[in-house]
Amino acid sequence: MQQSSVAVGDEVFLDRIPDATGTARVTGIRSRKTWLSRPDPQQPNRERVIAANVDIVVIVASLAMPAFRPRLIDRYLVATGRGGAKPLICLTKADLLTRQEERNALERRLAPYRALGITILMVSSTTREGLEHLRQHLCGKTCVMTGHSGVGKTSLLNALSDTTAEKTGQVRTTDGRGRHTTSSSHLHELDNGIRLIDTPGIREFGFWRLPPEEVRKWFPELEERASGCRFHDCSHRDEPDCAIRDAVRQGFLARERYISYRRLMDGQTNESSKDEMNGEMPQGAGFPCCRCGHWVPCDAPGTTQRNHCPSCLWSQHLDDLPGDRASGCNGAMEPVAVWVRKGGEWAIIHRCSACGTFHANRVAGDDNSLKLMSLAVRPLSQPPFPLEHLAGENRQPADTLPPQPTVPRQPRDAP
Repeated sequence: MQQSSVAVGDEVFLDRIPDATGTARVTGIRSRKTWLSRPDPQQPNRERVIAANVDIVVIVASLAMPAFRPRLIDRYLVATGRGGAKPLICLTKADLLTRQEERNALERRLAPYRALGITILMVSSTTREGLEHLRQHLCGKTCVMTGHSGVGKTSLLNALSDTTAEKTGQVRTTDGRGRHTTSSSHLHELDNGIRLIDTPGIREFGFWRLPPEEVRKWFPELEERASGCRFHDCSHRDEPDCAIRDAVRQGFLARERYISYRRLMDGQTNESSKDEMNGEMPQGAGFPCCRCGHWVPCDAPGTTQRNHCPSCLWSQHLDDLPGDRASGCNGAMEPVAVWVRKGGEWAIIHRCSACGTFHANRVAGDDNSLKLMSLAVRPLSQPPFPLEHLAGENRQPADTLPPQPTVPRQPRDAP
């Protein structure tokens, strides 16, 4: 179906073929009320409609295995808005998020979406947590489920239908990425008038002809503060006195949302889940420093997995493992020391100002050398004892000195 101009959910005109088979021929497609689309992977200059005439786009993401990552969510929100449907963020595998501090950290990352009025539900296909609440939101609606591979869309469909409607698979243990178990889109008729379209998991999602001037429309929280910018046509990238970059630096706007905005404004209309899961940023990408607001490019040597600023060396607590971009409390991390690893490689020791966690981040080629040296000599300038002790420890009382050997005097030769 998707290889043709007809998409799942389309309303079509049929011409019955007068034979015993009862077959019919599609003669036309009724105008779509809403749609979800992306560029055709095989023909990028052609638009592929994933689903049509849907009321709700259920953006499915998992809380663990694979970990919650918001960049593709931001892209789905843009695509949903462009197509005229209503978004709903459904977070699966809630049973794997057991620690309260993990839930608190997640809530901080979800706050920007709640502020936009987007419905967010946490569910578990295993324990059935949140399923009834999800049914209530989907009741009587035509919906499409979309998201990464391995986030649990098919398991969620089976749980909602109380049957094994589709085959499921396991997440790979080697890299935490999902396997494709749904190979094509299907519309399922469920109880309570729910019409649910299940789509194959994706590893890359792009946009069909998204001009930079349209990007701002889909980040309303940025535009609300844009009046404070020095220039009325500020793009919020490199201009001086930008109120948006200041708000990101001060924590009033979500850093992750601003990164998504920057990437779209820079023309990076495609992004893969592999890039996000590996924590690697495509060429030209970057992020704003949480301390000084400096835009940090991530295409310099040794910087593709780096999240500290080369200017002030401050970082942000985003990782559990170096470059995983998976979790953390999102607190600002102060550079407190340098550490010389085995082999002579330098690393910066960062301390999170929010939770006190220490992380070591390797030095990149464009880091400020003067600030690195100031970190290296800081212990010498602030020793844990008065410097006068050094002079005192080097002078020993005369009575404590070891006896000096006597050298016998040689008689002077007579003249």
